[in-house]
Amino acid sequence: MSNIKFGTGGWRAVIGDGFTKANVQLLTAALARKLREKGKNVNIIFTTGVADYMQEGFEVEALHYLLKPIKREKVWECLEKCVARKAEDTRSILLPTEEGLIKTDAEGILYGEAVGHYCELVCLTETLSLKLGIREAAQRLEGHGDFLFCHRSYLVNLRRIAKIGKQDILMDNGGTVPVSRRMYGAVNEAFMKLFRRGG
Repeated sequence: MSNIKFGTGGWRAVIGDGFTKANVQLLTAALARKLREKGKNVNIIFTTGVADYMQEGFEVEALHYLLKPIKREKVWECLEKCVARKAEDTRSILLPTEEGLIKTDAEGILYGEAVGHYCELVCLTETLSLKLGIREAAQRLEGHGDFLFCHRSYLVNLRRIAKIGKQDILMDNGGTVPVSRRMYGAVNEAFMKLFRRGG
């Protein structure tokens, strides 16, 4: 019974054997392992009145293990950790460069510029030469911030814009990128909308 299979007769069979602490613990451990198969970005928190089962929490890299009676402050602490971890996962992105794969903080990216068939990402601390075209780089950055094309060859991080002019955009590092007449309205509107919602 230690190897629980999910699907027809799986967990039902365990509970059917008796609603005991041991069976519930087996089911909980199996469910946690199943969730962990979904990837590292799933936050698992165990709650129990018995400290004997903490080993399962370590095995599936649980975020926390709450022992009953559970205090409200501890619950909030766990939720804050979940939010912080999610924010960190959202910011970090893995990108292919000439030197190999590199993990970088998407919030530190100022803009991207097409260079031949590839592109360069200008960041706060470095410039990354990617083995990706500018359109493909834009797709990789989706969900990692607020990036928008301001020109067919330039992609900007809206959160790193200091000022938008009619012909160019001033970035936080003092550099400028061109903005096309066709894309000016969309970029300006997106920039204002971001900071209206408290971005």
